[in-house]
This record gives sequence, structure tokens and C-alpha cells, in this order.
Amino acid sequence: AYRLAEHYGEDRISCGILALVAFLILTPFIKVAENGGITVMPVEWIGSKGLFVAMIGSLLWTELFCWLKRKKLVIKMPDGVPPAVQESFAALIPALLVMILVLIIRIIFENTHYHTIHQFIYEVVATPVRHYGTSYFGALMTVFSITILWSVGINSGSMINGIIRPLWMENKTDNI
Repeated sequence: AYRLAEHYGEDRISCGILALVAFLILTPFIKVAENGGITVMPVEWIGSKGLFVAMIGSLLWTELFCWLKRKKLVIKMPDGVPPAVQESFAALIPALLVMILVLIIRIIFENTHYHTIHQFIYEVVATPVRHYGTSYFGALMTVFSITILWSVGINSGSMINGIIRPLWMENKTDNI
């Protein structure tokens, strides 16, 4: 989120904080146990299982935030106000709209059989990708693609590892 906002020339700190707040809004912190008791703060989605939602979400929320700011949905301040204060107030309305959208998404997913967007992304996207990426064929394709891209002059190790490393991290934490 920080680097994407920097690329767009927007407020980097606001986008980084917004991505974190959106992730925390989407993450369930109260879990009802099967026997009716309440378990507070389940941490399963804070670790490697929540990486997909964190990565995809931070990009989406930053894109939406920057788009809203470009559409001039901001609070205008008088000319005498310092730039730091102007940026803070300019970020309020876009950030509020993004957080409302994130809250609506959370409420929608709470009323499905997945209960959270984390569970939905994990079952629909992450599990099939993880099974492919951590299989023997997936490991071979990873090494093969790194080798092919290196042969044409692309530093593919950092590029491919950015995609495959979260999959391997999840398996690593499962084995601990």
C-alpha cells in the first residue's frame, strides 16, 4: 500500500494505515465456540493464512482510496493551513468511504456459510494455489520459470519468490 501510494503520488502513510485498518475490520476478533462459549481473538487469520487477504486487500483499498482522492472527494482547507494538516483532512472522506465499504463486505460475508472473507479467500483461492504451488510439479515449474527468466536477463528470483514465498511460508508454519 505504501509503495503503491508513492507511485500514485498520494499520501503514503494514510494508505498504509488504511490498509492495516481495513485488514483489521475484515479480521474476526470474536469467535463463537461450538459449545456456545465465546473465544476472544482467534489468531488464525493474523498469521500466514491471512496473507492473501492482506496483500490483495491492501492493493484494492489503496487503489480505491487514490481513485476517490483523484475524484476530489476531499475536504478543502483554506490556503493558510500547513500541507501536513491539508493532507490529513484530504484523506478523511476517502478513508471513511473505504472503511464503510470494507465493513459492508465484512457484514455480507458474515451472512454466508464462509462467515469471513478470510475463509472465502482461503478456500476459493489460497488452497488450490497452495496445493499447486507446493506440489512437486509446482516446485519444478517455479525453478523452471526462474531459470528461463534469468536466461533472458530478468531477475526472476525476487519476482517469483514474491509470489511463491507466501505459499511456502504457510506450509512452513503448518509444520512447526
